[in-house]
Parts: sequence; structure tokens; C-alpha cells
Amino acid sequence: MSGVSGEKLPSITCYKNQIKEENMSNFIKSLPDRNGKPWIAITIVDDTDTPDGNSLPTSDDIKLANGKRYDLYKRTADNKSVRLTP
Repeated sequence: MSGVSGEKLPSITCYKNQIKEENMSNFIKSLPDRNGKPWIAITIVDDTDTPDGNSLPTSDDIKLANGKRYDLYKRTADNKSVRLTP
């Protein structure tokens, strides 16, 4: 996220990034705190029919993201977004 302020970034989609367990946690930890700013949606594409290599965030990752004002979603193979909860 270096060099991205997020001020005008309405959402983030992680698709075919090969973000595995520890790196997904590191990604969530690196997100800037949005205290007092609008929430941002982050969608992680997790297509089990055509694996894209992303791991879903852990429960602790979801709690951390929510505390920084990010809602996390999983995009399914049928293109539906499901909100992730801890």
C-alpha cells in the first residue's frame, strides 16, 4: 500500500495475487487506519472452481481490518460477495 493514500479509493479487490496465509495477514496489518474516514470494502476473490491462489483472512485479520474501518468480503465462483465476519 506504499504510496496509496486511500482518500479516493472506494474499494480494493484482490484477484489472482497469490496472497497466502502469512502474506494476507501482513497485507491486513499494513492497511492504514481510517479512523474518522469512510469505510473501504476489500474483496478477496476465492474461486474454488478456478483457484486464484489467495488465502482468506483469519478471524484475527478480519477483526484487525474492521478496527481500521475496512469491511472484508469473499467473492464466490458465482460472482456474489459474502461479508467475512470474525
